[in-house]
Amino acid sequence: MEKNEFEKRRKGVEKLFDILFWFQLGKIETDVYSYEVLAVNAGLLVLLFIATRLAKKGHIAAGILGIIVGIVEIIAGGIGGVIIGVLLLIDSIMFLVNYKKAKKS
Repeated sequence: MEKNEFEKRRKGVEKLFDILFWFQLGKIETDVYSYEVLAVNAGLLVLLFIATRLAKKGHIAAGILGIIVGIVEIIAGGIGGVIIGVLLLIDSIMFLVNYKKAKKS
């Protein structure tokens, strides 16, 4: 039972990271104000790419990054960002809780 719940949460975290990745990619294409903004957006894009790959592998770092990115999305504002941030935060916490249970089994 725990492995099924873990897999469900792993897929949820992976999908939310993937959504954020594509939103961030869209920002890079449209928000080229300066090199600093471009560098920050590119850095976030790389972070989201790595987080997506970690979630796909079921690595514990994906849950930790999910909590951090979820909090940043909530603070950054925007209705879409807040909704995705809350969902990512919840899924990441549940991912970490079920990670420990799934690894014990």
